[in-house]
Amino acid sequence: MYIFDLDGTLLDSQEGVLYSLQFSIGKHAPDYLPLIHKGLIGPPISVLLKKITSDENLIKTISTEFRSHYDNVGYLKTKLFIGVYDGLKELSKNSKLFVATNKPWKSSQKILSMLKIDIFFDAIITIDSEGIENKSDMASNILLTNDSKPCALVGDSIDDFEAAKNNTIYFIYCSYGYGLIQDTKGIEIASSAKQMFTSLLTMQRISKGI
Repeated sequence: MYIFDLDGTLLDSQEGVLYSLQFSIGKHAPDYLPLIHKGLIGPPISVLLKKITSDENLIKTISTEFRSHYDNVGYLKTKLFIGVYDGLKELSKNSKLFVATNKPWKSSQKILSMLKIDIFFDAIITIDSEGIENKSDMASNILLTNDSKPCALVGDSIDDFEAAKNNTIYFIYCSYGYGLIQDTKGIEIASSAKQMFTSLLTMQRISKGI
């Protein structure tokens, strides 16, 4: 069993997210545009916006605008990191694969289908799934509803690391993504998606004796 984050791990979503974020903020709070950068990508939009404003009404307005724009326009700019399609295809032949993402279900499903990788996953757990509040909840849900032994959780943020730690799952940090983990002591680091899948496929062969 392998659990994957999406943005910054499997998906190169930077262009689409920033495009919709800049559109939404430019429409409702243009003074904040200089504060927008790729390091903001990852958390749910409402959490992301709290890093630039404490105005709850503004956060709600921009979040609604962002979601509408992203779900209709921004998501189309999403690409796979090099090596992701082939890596998922190979890994899924002998293991169950899952998604744990802070994206809502609608946009996650739409993007995975558009990029033709939805077929590789046994389940997709999103931030708006029932009973889910964070990445740790997602990992716990996957473990509770599946009897496969967890091999690794893969992601690019501290939330992904904490989810793995809290559920006693091996973690691989995708340093090519958008998040930042400052203390990487004892953590396996993948500097590219190809390197990440090389590690996972080696892990799979060892665990299954392939």
